[in-house]
Amino acid sequence: MLKKVIRYILIGIGFASSIYLIGKLFSGSVNFSKLEIVSTLLMGALIGLVSMIFELDDYLNFASQLVIHFVLTAALVFVYSLVNHFLINSWGMWWLTFVIIYIGVWVVVTTQINQDVLAINRKLQSRHHTK
Repeated sequence: MLKKVIRYILIGIGFASSIYLIGKLFSGSVNFSKLEIVSTLLMGALIGLVSMIFELDDYLNFASQLVIHFVLTAALVFVYSLVNHFLINSWGMWWLTFVIIYIGVWVVVTTQINQDVLAINRKLQSRHHTK
């Protein structure tokens, strides 16, 4: 179980760090504060932990898992924005940006999961044919 928790934390940190750096690239800002770096790592780790909700298939259906994940992730990103004094000039723009990034990450994760499933199925089929 600890191995799975660490895996989710590291994946969350990877996504958060990548999005943070891409955001810095497009904003033109090259200043990195220690607070931004530490809070990005912490937020990523927490979002990774929140993502473990998708392991609860026995207790919650997928739609419930997705809604809970979306709300908790939005709350973490909102707190992160406040802590780092990122200006929220427009709530509409904040939500639009958040949803675009959320969907983008979702597409990447779903694509990776589908690729993993296809690879596993190919291995199972090849084992089945060799018997």
